[in-house]
Amino acid sequence: MTSTLLGPLAPAIGSSALGQVRVDRYAAAPPVVAGKQSTTYPTKPWDSEPETAEAALTERVRVPNGTVRLPCSVPGMRDAVADDVFPVPLTTALA
Repeated sequence: MTSTLLGPLAPAIGSSALGQVRVDRYAAAPPVVAGKQSTTYPTKPWDSEPETAEAALTERVRVPNGTVRLPCSVPGMRDAVADDVFPVPLTTALA
């Protein structure tokens, strides 16, 4: 019974104890800039004072195209690329 449990777990335990994640691999990764991922709105529950509620947004908030060059003023930043959104028409007729 012991060998049945330790057999599959030994490699996992050994690799987690000896393996180290190299943090420097993120040095060359491009940064991603996005807006605040939640919104606040006023709400008034029944028979109580107004409150401010917060809700998470379901889609990623994008930085407006007009401000995409602003991060280029940060030292070490070479270029900025906008994440453009475009509509894709859907057809319902089969060819």
